[in-house]
Amino acid sequence: MPHCPKCRAEYRHGVKICFDCCVPLVGEPLKGEIRVEESVEIYTCPTRVEAEWLKAILEEESIECNLCARDSSVFPGGAGAPGEVTLIVRKNDAERASELINQAMYEQAAPPEDDGDSEASVKADFVVLSDQDQEATPGVEEKGVEHAVGKIEPKIAGDATPKKEDENKQENEEGEIARFSAQEVYDEAVSLLSQRPSTLKKLLLFIITLGLFVALGGGFYSSLDAAFFVSICMIIFVHEMGHYLAMKYFNYSSVGILFIPLIGGAAYGRKSSPYGWQDAVVYLAGPIGGILFAVIPFTIFLSSRSEFAGSFAEAALIINLFNLLPLYPLDGGRLFVSFFTARNYIVEILFIYLMALLFLLGLFFMQEWWLFGFFLFVLTARLPRASRVAGAAAKTHAAIPDQQILELKITPELVDLILRKSDEIYMKRFPTAKALAPMVLETWERVNSVKIPAATIIVLLIVYLSSIFWGVVLLSLLA
Repeated sequence: MPHCPKCRAEYRHGVKICFDCCVPLVGEPLKGEIRVEESVEIYTCPTRVEAEWLKAILEEESIECNLCARDSSVFPGGAGAPGEVTLIVRKNDAERASELINQAMYEQAAPPEDDGDSEASVKADFVVLSDQDQEATPGVEEKGVEHAVGKIEPKIAGDATPKKEDENKQENEEGEIARFSAQEVYDEAVSLLSQRPSTLKKLLLFIITLGLFVALGGGFYSSLDAAFFVSICMIIFVHEMGHYLAMKYFNYSSVGILFIPLIGGAAYGRKSSPYGWQDAVVYLAGPIGGILFAVIPFTIFLSSRSEFAGSFAEAALIINLFNLLPLYPLDGGRLFVSFFTARNYIVEILFIYLMALLFLLGLFFMQEWWLFGFFLFVLTARLPRASRVAGAAAKTHAAIPDQQILELKITPELVDLILRKSDEIYMKRFPTAKALAPMVLETWERVNSVKIPAATIIVLLIVYLSSIFWGVVLLSLLA
């Protein structure tokens, strides 16, 4: 099973880059001059010429490297395409070797080829890598994204200097010159994908937000008993931990938990799969985990008739049942939105508008007006972007054959397509490529989303309704 040579995390086959460390994954130790127990497969080149070039770069840094043909006896069953050559290094050199290889490929330095030519040229042509396109040079993959360095066409002798194409200007469909090119937006998007907050930063964020939640909540909910307020914090944490564990199970990257003062909490992460049903499971994991957690104080209440245990169980059930309401952005509302994703963006946007109307009514007629006001603010702030992202994703999706969706990688060509399918007036609100990159990434994730099958939706609805049913039953027994 592929694993990261830096953090040792294991991934399923097909993943090429560690989502946390951005280090190329390696397979089982291979044979060669380096001892088997000390070696790792660090990189696979499409040609021996490129492999020899990278080997020379590593050996210049005193990193011992072996080459092995992918179709040799070292790889049982002839794994790999004919002509592919794998670089093998010692385990303790893997991280440094990965950095050198990534740097060399990113700089688009062409490998030497002994063809007697005296001129050098490099074609910086960014491509989508796939099983059918074995000529492309492997690149850096981020959450299903390959930063494809390009097709390298070496003509080397003597001093080889890469020549980059000028892509500072690009025309859109109407023939107008864009303020920044698709290449610039693509570079910013890849930079965003490569950002991975450290464990320490995520821990500090959790502690700071928890402190703010306690400090502000302690004053706002001053009528609550201190022990009961602590139990509320525990209920929120368990709820978000359900989301967190589901995200980790589905290999989300940069996963963490934070508290939202006066409101609750949130689990965050970036998905690495195009399958929409995994999002639906993540949305259900929090409330279901919270309802299951409520069984503990509920059992204590039945055995001891403890008033505190009863209040604890009641609060846990109410909070998690409330989150199951089909109101966006609650978990129940997100679940129903996920059913529409990649199906009909108009229905999705109408659903969100309906939620905004309901929260507006709650703002005037419900006692907890501030809570409805918060949800209304979140929805109204998101609606313009959500509607345009959904529209651009639908138009982009229509321009791509369905069979290519599962292997869709983000490339400058795809970014260009997204920009041309987006609302031109809305696009002018972004002053820089860096500001535009998050919207493009969100659109790409929507395009790279597989419809949830009807049978799966039925199963998810059964689980959803069953959770509500048993939560209500437990709550009624506490009355």
